[in-house]
Amino acid sequence: MAQWKYKLRNGKALRDAIEADEDYDKVLDLLIACLKEINAKFPDRYDSSDLETDIDDIENQRDNLENYEDYDMTFEDVQDEINYLLNDFYDLCDALRVWVSL
Repeated sequence: MAQWKYKLRNGKALRDAIEADEDYDKVLDLLIACLKEINAKFPDRYDSSDLETDIDDIENQRDNLENYEDYDMTFEDVQDEINYLLNDFYDLCDALRVWVSL
């Protein structure tokens, strides 16, 4: 069993928002909050440059969420992209041994 080094304070709220599967804006907000928390706890392994890059990617998906029809996308395309961001987030958490509460 994995030894977790840190438990995210915002982790349960993020998982709850994902499970609700309705408010993707809230999911993106909580994802940013979790990444900021990771940066604060592990600045040597996830620095401000990493955080800024990830926030830019999240904000790009927020723009896609709000304007997907203008970009010739479907809502499902945006969902897939947000899921991709979440997969990267969980990979980061695994690499840093950060627990995201259930």
